[in-house]
Amino acid sequence: MHAASSPFKRGVDVSGTRHLLAAAAHSNVRHFVFISIVGVDKKDWYYYADKRLIEQLIARSGIAFSILRTTQFHDFIHRFLDDLFLRFPIGFLPRGWRFQTIDTGEVAALLRDAVLRGPGGRLPDAGGPEILTLRHMADVWMETRGRRPIIPFPAPFLMGKAFARGHNLAPDQRVGRLTWREWVQKTLVPPAQMAAT
Repeated sequence: MHAASSPFKRGVDVSGTRHLLAAAAHSNVRHFVFISIVGVDKKDWYYYADKRLIEQLIARSGIAFSILRTTQFHDFIHRFLDDLFLRFPIGFLPRGWRFQTIDTGEVAALLRDAVLRGPGGRLPDAGGPEILTLRHMADVWMETRGRRPIIPFPAPFLMGKAFARGHNLAPDQRVGRLTWREWVQKTLVPPAQMAAT
């Protein structure tokens, strides 16, 4: 199972995968499982381009494989909001971003099933149950973290363009069941507060 990643160091994922594939071939690994990201073939962002190259390296390696592309995780948006966009008393949110987040537990179950079934090549994409704007997700998040003024801003950098264009979405593959609101309530609301509501 290959799930290692370093989105802020270009080329690290590719070189690391080459080493893993070499080690797998040396060890006669019969099934190489890789988790990738929906939309990597769009290549708006070098991280996506690296993921696509990794997929190609795996497919050409001669080792039987399964590749699962998923949309972003619920945790990913939480970290974005908590560590960056809504960290201060005034929030700053990029305009136009949309996400179809999925629960990590549901993705883990898909990967487990892939391992049990055996090599399947490129598997169907897996997305969350709903497509939401980042602003809507922030509003739900602020219900548990406290509200603050929001200033929207354009996000011209490459990752922002990918999210604004919807290249990270899989509208026809709504595999996940746990919604963003349900995840927030389950993960971010203290049990005592849940019991009082």
